[in-house]
Amino acid sequence: EWRHWEDLDGDGCDARAEALISASTEPAVVAPGCRVVAGEWVSPYDGVVSTDPGAVQIDHLVPLQDAFASGGWRWDAPRRRLFANDPAGLVAVSGASNQSKGAQSPDEWRPADRSVWCPYALAWVDMKATYELTVTTAERDGLGRMLEDCPPGTTRDARPGPLPGTPVPTVPVTPTTAPLGTEPFYANCDAARAAGVAPIRRGQPGYRERLDGDADGVACE
Repeated sequence: EWRHWEDLDGDGCDARAEALISASTEPAVVAPGCRVVAGEWVSPYDGVVSTDPGAVQIDHLVPLQDAFASGGWRWDAPRRRLFANDPAGLVAVSGASNQSKGAQSPDEWRPADRSVWCPYALAWVDMKATYELTVTTAERDGLGRMLEDCPPGTTRDARPGPLPGTPVPTVPVTPTTAPLGTEPFYANCDAARAAGVAPIRRGQPGYRERLDGDADGVACE
C-alpha cells in the first residue's frame, strides 16, 4: 500500500528517475523511457561519489516504516502513495549509508557527514509537519542535537541549502516542546516564538545559552 517509484505527475519519469536527475552534479544522461544511464552523484550522508546510477539508492528521508508508525497507519492508499513518491522526501545516497540507516529515526541514526546534520534535521521536521506525523520524545531530542549544528540565525527563510535532490521546504518549523512534566526544548527561536514563550529568561523553562546569542540572559529577544 506504499507503492513507490511511480510517475505521479505523468511526465514519463518515475520518482526514482526524477530524484537521480535532480541530484546529479552534472547533467544526467537519460535514455528513452526516462532511463537514467549516466551522471555523477555525491551521497550527502557520507560523501561517496558514484557515476553508476545503478549503485545509487534513493532514501526515503522519513522511512516508510516510521511514517506508518507516526500516523500513516490511518491513511488511505492514495495518500501513502503520495508520501512514498514525494520528491521532497527522496535523497540520492550511497548504498552503504542507506543500508546503515534503514528505518531508524534521528535519535538512532545520523549521517556520517556532520555538515549535513542541519539540513537533514530541517528536512525531516518539514516532512513530518507537511504530513502531520507525530514525533516521539527521543526523536525530538535527536533532532534538537542535530539542529544545534545550524548556523546562528537559521530560520525557515534563511537556512543552509537543502539536501541534494530535495527542494527547499516551504512549511514552517513547528514548535518542539516536551510532554507535560518535562523540561521543554525549543530547537531554535522560531520554534520558541511559535510556541508563544519568547523571550525566555535564564532560569525559565526552555532557556538555553545556544538561544541567547548576546549572552545577556534573555534568549530569543
